[in-house]
Amino acid sequence: MHGIHAATRLLRRLGLAAALIWAGLALDAARASETVMILPGDAEVPVKAGQRLTVTLRGPEGASYWAEGLPDGLALDAASGRIEGAVGRAGTYGILVAASSDAGLAYGTLKIIAAGEAPSSPASGAAASALPAAAMAAMSSPSAAPMQSFFRDGKSDILWRNAINHELVIWRMDGTLALGANFTNGGIVGADWRVAAVGDFDGDGYADILWRSIETGQMVMWFMVGPNVKSFTVLPQMVGLTWEVAGAGDFNGDGRADILWRSIETGQLLVWFMNGAHCVSFSSGPIVDLTWRIAGVGNFTGAGNGKAGILWRCRNTRALLAWHMDGAAPLGFDFLSSQNYDAMWEVMAVGDYTGNGKADIWWRHRGTHQMVLWQMDGIHCINASFGSPAYLSREWETAALPIR
Repeated sequence: MHGIHAATRLLRRLGLAAALIWAGLALDAARASETVMILPGDAEVPVKAGQRLTVTLRGPEGASYWAEGLPDGLALDAASGRIEGAVGRAGTYGILVAASSDAGLAYGTLKIIAAGEAPSSPASGAAASALPAAAMAAMSSPSAAPMQSFFRDGKSDILWRNAINHELVIWRMDGTLALGANFTNGGIVGADWRVAAVGDFDGDGYADILWRSIETGQMVMWFMVGPNVKSFTVLPQMVGLTWEVAGAGDFNGDGRADILWRSIETGQLLVWFMNGAHCVSFSSGPIVDLTWRIAGVGNFTGAGNGKAGILWRCRNTRALLAWHMDGAAPLGFDFLSSQNYDAMWEVMAVGDYTGNGKADIWWRHRGTHQMVLWQMDGIHCINASFGSPAYLSREWETAALPIR
């Protein structure tokens, strides 16, 4: 009897030990991926969907921390800089992080790649959300929707491309504030291709991406739903490399982006009127002296005729000029005050970032890389504010650079 009790006690101990071993193995399997991220700087964290992770932000001594664009399941402790939790849905997430201290702000981009089964449709993804009533009302009129909005929220966004590794990142914007950074899922495109333009070419409310080969002039269009490529089309037309894509916008008011071309030899303008990836007609515009470059495309008249105009900047004097357009024909023009913005400040993007139906202007300093948004009411700047983040490191460039 004593031997039976001893054996029973041994089995219980072995059972407890085995349970502890199995619990330890299960804990190891779910244990957080731990990463230390030094700011300023970027980091990439691969995990499995559902796996716990910890990212510890490290900035100047005494810094407090913030993050924009955290996916569901992750939370930041602002005092310690620890981001913890588990990403429940597979995907690639771009998160803007920063450390604030007496020394200033230090920024970075945290890229989390959660492996696992992807959402079965765009509607089931984390990016899907109901639109506010005001945004729905704006979307009911095709010409009221910003051509550069990747998220159908009534406001333009910014597409960045890394000059070193060629990654594409979309900043979802609300005025000067970047709400989050979303990496596109189209893969890495080689350096011999550049983003020629961003616009809603198929009229579905989501901005699309037009690529062009710098070697052959061949063009490919990515049709997007948020940061995801839903399909692509190779454009049948080939245009010689003496012509450059200068921008995209709705020049005829049909709710679809058109392509603005300019000859780099003569300054001649040409507009392709588009239906998706198909040029249905075209119209030539004026010849403009090459001392003037196209800085961007946008509607500076607001409710006006609902058609895109052209923002010009003089290479010599730095003067700003807005053309109000009807197709390829200018209806009129207005000079804009560029204040004391010298040659070191460049227009990096034009779009409706505040959702008032009128184009705004983003500036970027070539030396410090600081970014400033001019919030516009037609041709008048009603407010100039630094972006949040206020700058991005030099290897990141706005993807669709205007013609120089």
